[in-house]
Amino acid sequence: MYHRIRDLREDKDLNQEQLTKLLNISQTTYSRYESGKLDIPTQL
Repeated sequence: MYHRIRDLREDKDLNQEQLTKLLNISQTTYSRYESGKLDIPTQL
C-alpha cells in the first residue's frame, strides 16, 4: 500500500511538498507514510 500512495501522487504530477500543503500535514509525516515507517490513519 505504501508504494501505491507514491504512485498515486506521481500520477497527479505532485511532489511531496505540494501534496503535503494540500493535505495540511508535514512533509516528514508524509514521507514516513510513503516509506512505511508510519501507518496511514484510517479514521475519519
